[in-house]
Amino acid sequence: MLQNYDILFCEQRLLNYLEIKHRSGGLNNASVTLTAPSTANGHVFEKWLKNGADFSTNLAITFNIVANGTYLASYTLPETVMVNLPDTTIKKNTIFELPIFVSDVSGRGIISFQFTLSFNQAVIAPSDPFVITTGTIAGAAGWSVSANPNNPGQLVVGGYGAQELSGSGGLLKLKFDAMGDLGQQTAVTFNDFTFNAGNPAVQTINGNVLIQPKVCGDADENGIIQAYDAALIVQHGIGLIILPEQGAVNADVNEDDLITAFDAALTLREAIGLPMPAGVETCFDAKFGYAEKLPDHYKFNARIKILKHSQFTSIAEIELSGIEAQTQVYALSFDIISPNASIQNFAIPNLPIGYLMYSNPVNENKTRVAIINPLGVLTKDLPLVFHLNFLKDGAVLTFDNIMLNNEALPDIVLYESTSGSAKIQGNLIAFPNPFNTSTSIEYSVEQKGQIKVEVLDQLGRNVKTLADCVHDTGYFKVVWNGDSDTGTAIKQGWYIIRMRSTESIEQIKVNLIY
Repeated sequence: MLQNYDILFCEQRLLNYLEIKHRSGGLNNASVTLTAPSTANGHVFEKWLKNGADFSTNLAITFNIVANGTYLASYTLPETVMVNLPDTTIKKNTIFELPIFVSDVSGRGIISFQFTLSFNQAVIAPSDPFVITTGTIAGAAGWSVSANPNNPGQLVVGGYGAQELSGSGGLLKLKFDAMGDLGQQTAVTFNDFTFNAGNPAVQTINGNVLIQPKVCGDADENGIIQAYDAALIVQHGIGLIILPEQGAVNADVNEDDLITAFDAALTLREAIGLPMPAGVETCFDAKFGYAEKLPDHYKFNARIKILKHSQFTSIAEIELSGIEAQTQVYALSFDIISPNASIQNFAIPNLPIGYLMYSNPVNENKTRVAIINPLGVLTKDLPLVFHLNFLKDGAVLTFDNIMLNNEALPDIVLYESTSGSAKIQGNLIAFPNPFNTSTSIEYSVEQKGQIKVEVLDQLGRNVKTLADCVHDTGYFKVVWNGDSDTGTAIKQGWYIIRMRSTESIEQIKVNLIY
């Protein structure tokens, strides 16, 4: 129908018309419905006119077409200027700009304004230079604008200029610093707002500033928990990428102020609808219930299975063991260090389906590895192959920074020896630690030989010998009850458990408390 009509906007100083003129005589007596926009160019709808006379105050009108009929939608400037602050979500510890918007101020003779804002100073605080006019209506008019932040929780702003303000949109921007914690918010309220000496009148709309709360596991900040988030978290954990500040906050799923492969494993379990391990505090809710509890203590072992040398390179095949409870260990991470040879390549041959693995060559002598599986990790699935430049017999490889789930384990030192002496595998573990009655010391021996396990004080003096004999290959456990060789209870504090063979020494600290 409208193809038979001219639509014309006629803007005057006080009136803005939507004019519709019939220009075809072929549709006389046809019924037409017209709906006017509620606002146009900052003006508001007032009424419809028919041939210059009042017709209707409704936005929508229906009429029969007659030749030369003219209908005009009449618009007027509102009596008051609308000034509003938008609701804003910002990130913690960031500097942000808070815009102030106005409706159309054209033709109002505005040459000054002043206002006072109130807010919670513990959540946001004014940040120098406090006011920004670039890209705003005040800036386009070349106005001078200044602010006074000296009264805590308030900001007084004033501006003026020789050129009248014109247009609608951003009047100016205020600069603040987000001081509060995640999830905190504050109302930002106009105490007053005045144009000129009070004319035109102003209607203010207050706003709210929210410091973005933690969204558990949402590393990419898209509002959805996905396997992709787990991938980002594990990469951040080993230093391949650096998450943005909010993404890093979201990534700390078990809220221990660390971002590890365990956080990634928990996120992946959430993404595919698996429950969290019982007893583990996370920021996820309990909508999927709880799975089996994590182990009371962990075992993790490694040994060099094969070490092949060529003219320029060596290949080390490393066999892992110890992780047997598949439904209790979801994440494994460690650094593999070769102080005497550069690591050319690292691989886990035929990584089974369900595992997610990333490695980061930190430098030529160290590679950082993280492996997760939301259904559980088994070390029998994870044979390691390292290609190194020429690694001589007896050279050392070290597993450092070992973590199973969120549990840190002692380092493991691996070496190849051509002698028949015992080789300590480096999995010396004391549990519980700290302890107040007794602690179990576990270790394994790869080849038969003399092994001595003893307790030393912090000056290196022997307190008690726990084992000193020839060991066959296998796993061993001794218990220390916090006493000396004479059976006397000793004072609380830190002690050293040292395990020694003819070729190596390994030690860990234990803490006796009462």
